[in-house]
Amino acid sequence: MKKVLVIVSVMALATAVWATAPYPGHDYVLPYDYYVPMYDTSINPLLMRFNYLYEFRQIADFCAAWQLDDIDSADHGGMIEAESGELWNVIQTDNTQEAIWVWSRYGELTGDTARYRDNIEKAWFYCENFPAWLEENDYGEYYRAHNCAWGIAAEERYREVYADDGWTWYRDSCAEFMKVMPSDLGAGGKINRFVTGWCAGWLYHHGVKMGDEAAKDSACSFSEKLLVDMEGAEEFRLKDEAWAMSAGTIVWGICNSVFKEDPTRGAEWVAANGQYLDTFQTWISSGRSWDNSWNVGFCNGHGAMYDISGNETYARHHRWLTHKLLSYDTDNDGGIPASTHEADTIDMSWVSTYLCMMGLDRLIGEVPQKDAGVLELVGLYDCAQIEAGSQIDLRAVVSNFGLDALNGISVVIEGDASGAGTADLEFLEADTVLLVEDWSVPDSALLVVTINHPADEDEANNTLTVRLNKAGITEVVPVSIAGLDIRYLNGGDIGISYSLKNADRGKLAVYSADGRKVKGFDLETWEGTLVWDKRDKEGIQVSKGVYFIKLTGTGVAVSKKIAILH
Repeated sequence: MKKVLVIVSVMALATAVWATAPYPGHDYVLPYDYYVPMYDTSINPLLMRFNYLYEFRQIADFCAAWQLDDIDSADHGGMIEAESGELWNVIQTDNTQEAIWVWSRYGELTGDTARYRDNIEKAWFYCENFPAWLEENDYGEYYRAHNCAWGIAAEERYREVYADDGWTWYRDSCAEFMKVMPSDLGAGGKINRFVTGWCAGWLYHHGVKMGDEAAKDSACSFSEKLLVDMEGAEEFRLKDEAWAMSAGTIVWGICNSVFKEDPTRGAEWVAANGQYLDTFQTWISSGRSWDNSWNVGFCNGHGAMYDISGNETYARHHRWLTHKLLSYDTDNDGGIPASTHEADTIDMSWVSTYLCMMGLDRLIGEVPQKDAGVLELVGLYDCAQIEAGSQIDLRAVVSNFGLDALNGISVVIEGDASGAGTADLEFLEADTVLLVEDWSVPDSALLVVTINHPADEDEANNTLTVRLNKAGITEVVPVSIAGLDIRYLNGGDIGISYSLKNADRGKLAVYSADGRKVKGFDLETWEGTLVWDKRDKEGIQVSKGVYFIKLTGTGVAVSKKIAILH
C-alpha cells in the first residue's frame, strides 16, 4: 500500500502526494529523438575510475539516512523515496525491500554484517505491516507483482547473509502470488512486459534455489510469452521505456529464466537480437521521464546478455552505463536522481538501490583482502587538451579497494613528469597525493602513475596512464556514419534529413510499433531530405501512434522514433 509520511504542516496535509507505483498513463506524448550513440560530450564514462565497493557503501548509507525511524508509526522502518521534491514524503514496500537487499549484500561483500543490521530489522517491520502482495492495485496487479519479485530478492539475500529463516513465509507468499498472477497485469503493454520480465527472472531463481518446479515452469511460461510478443519486432520492443523500467528488464528476465534452461537458445537469441537493446536513453519531455532509472534497466539487460553470450561488447555497455550513472552523484552523498533534469537535491532511494544491484554488484566481484589502486590525476583525463605552458600541480587520488588497511603505499609518476609520494589508507579510504608542483604543461605529454605495496593482491588498478595534447590525439579513420534527423513541418508533414557518409546508397523505411513496414523510400543519394505525408504505401493516412523511421546502408543502421498525434 502506498504510504505517505505525515508531516505536521497545513501545507503538507493539503498537498496531493503521488507514489512511484500507479503510472501507466500514456506511453508517448511528444515526438523525440530516440537513437542516442554511446558517447559523452565531456568525458567518456569508461575513462572514469571508481572504487565500486566505496560507491556501494555510499548508496547503502544514503538509504540508511532516509529510512523512517519512528517506533510509534506503522511506517516505522520504511524507505522514503526521495530526499526532496514530489516524492519526498512517500514510503513504499518495494523501496524498503530494495534497501534490505543492498544492506544485506554489503554485509556479504565485506563481512561487516552489523553495520546495517538494525536498519534491516526495521525494514522487515515495515514489510510485515505492508506486504508486497497487498500493495496498491488501482491500475491492476503490476505493482504487486513488481513488489513480490523484490520480496524474493530481499529475503534470499538476507537469509543467506544472516542465516535467519524467519522471513521465508514472506518469500513464499511473494512466490505464490507470482505463480498465479494474470498475464495482463493491467498497466498497458510496455509496463506489463517489463514487470513480467522482472518476475520471470526472480521467480525462476526462487524455483532453482527452493527446488520448486512449479515456480520455474511459471517463470519460463512468462518469458516464452514475452518472446512471442516481441518476435519480429525486437528492434522496436528492445528500445522501450516507461514508468521506472525499460526493456533491459525484459532481457534480464528472459536471460535469467528460459535461457537458463536452454543456454544455447539464449546465445542464439542474443546474437540475433542483442544489438537492438538500447544503450543509452536521454531525457524526454513525456510524463514521468525517469531516464536514469530506464538506463539502469538497460544496464542490467546488457549485463545479462554478457552472461549468456560472453560477448565483451555487452560487458562494456554495462560498465559504460554504470559509470555514467555514478557520475550523476554530483553532491557525493551516494544517491542519484531518477532524472537527469532533476537537481542533486532530489536524489531517489529506489533508483540508487537499482544502481547497486544492477550496476555496481556485477563490477565489484570478490573483494580482495589487501588492494590499493589509482583513481585519477586530479583535473586530468586521458586525451585531454590542456593549454601548453600552463602551470598545474599533479595530484593523484589513490584509494583502498580491499578489506584491510594499507600503510606506506608508494605512489610514483613517470613519463614527462617525475615525482613520488606515499599514502596510508584505511578501509575504503581515499587520499590525494601531491606528486609534482607547478608542472609546466608541454605540447605533448605522457604521464604514468603507479602505486606499489608488497601486500597488494590486484595489479589491475595499480597504473593510470594519461596522454595530454598531441600525445592524446589519435589518427581518425573514416568510418561509415549514418545520420538521421526527423522534425514536424508546417502543415503536419514529417521532414526527414538523412546522410550515409562513406557508405553505399541506402534505404529508408517507416515501421509501426509492432514492426510492420508502413512505407519505404529508395534513396538516390547518400545525403538529402525528403517529406513523409504520414500516408502508408497504399496512400492511406496512418493512425495515431508511435512509428520508427529506420535508415540503413552498408554496415550501418540508425532508427528514430516519432509519435503521430493527429
